[in-house]
Amino acid sequence: MRILAIDTALEACSASVFDSDDGAIASQTLPMARGQAEALIPLVRDVVEHSDVLVVALADKRVLGELRERVREDQLVIDLVRVPQPESWPCEVRGLCW
Repeated sequence: MRILAIDTALEACSASVFDSDDGAIASQTLPMARGQAEALIPLVRDVVEHSDVLVVALADKRVLGELRERVREDQLVIDLVRVPQPESWPCEVRGLCW
């Protein structure tokens, strides 16, 4: 299984795809103090296609829009932030906290 992980918690912006059999297969990190949401969009474009499961923990409308445009029907989104209109996504969206 391949999982997309996105991190903007500290002074960096990272997106990685982790394969449960092979470890990290795609990863990018950009050091920055601000502007992580804007920087995530090109990172998401680069790594989302390699994922089976996407864990969404960032409620930025631009990032969510980019994810919704790029996910495939066979992918699963684990929603931690209550994404708007999950029924409009082309894949299954499972809310973890509700």
